[in-house]
Amino acid sequence: MQSHLREALGTFHELHVPFGVLCFQLEGLARFRTSFGQEAASTLLRMVAHDLENTLWKTDFVGRWADDQFLVASKFRIVSNDSPPPIPFFGRERSPRFRRFVVDTPLGAVTFYSLHTVSPRGGFYNLRGQGLRREILSGRLFSGGAAKPEIRGTAALRMLQVKAMAQLARAEKGPVMIVGDGNLPTLSDARARYLGDFHDGFAEAGLGFGYSYPSTFPWMRIDMLLSNDQLAFKRVEVGRGRASDHLCVFGDVVRR
Repeated sequence: MQSHLREALGTFHELHVPFGVLCFQLEGLARFRTSFGQEAASTLLRMVAHDLENTLWKTDFVGRWADDQFLVASKFRIVSNDSPPPIPFFGRERSPRFRRFVVDTPLGAVTFYSLHTVSPRGGFYNLRGQGLRREILSGRLFSGGAAKPEIRGTAALRMLQVKAMAQLARAEKGPVMIVGDGNLPTLSDARARYLGDFHDGFAEAGLGFGYSYPSTFPWMRIDMLLSNDQLAFKRVEVGRGRASDHLCVFGDVVRR
């Protein structure tokens, strides 16, 4: 697979074809191989390679580059990969969960905002030591229509994160896509307040329910695929391969 990639990279260079390179590294592969054996590690690598091939564009070249690395050569270049202005995140000034990058596509340059907001699980975990199951069954988890402070804290932080990202995305001049694990169900307050003017891929062109994360509430769609008025969705669906605890979400997009 290395020779296949080297040949593709050499061809791009000789023909002066712009391209981008993505590197995927499997964390903990050595520990996994020690714990479960060489055969299990080889099976895992084949699964990752299969998922990458099914997820990426057909024009992309993907292959194993090192023991724990896969490399992708894509004609869609990432021309800018910025650390955007800081947003609230547990007191840290910058977070790797929030990125802005510009990709050179057949539609022109498209700006992507990727945001993984704080999970509501933190609030429930804070309550776990206080007998969460007892709180739920007794009806005391929500008192007088208001959630307990432990839950309200993560909800308020999520609101601030979405608001900060939406303001930045709305100020862009060109096409914008908002992607990532927003932890935002379709009817959430944060989406209604700050993302209501962005187009929802599943609402416009979704196939199925868009169920991309196995949770206790299976009909809640929390992964985002949004755009501004300059882009339109033609087909959006959830992939079958699993490379993390979420399924991949992908769609066909055109200019309006």
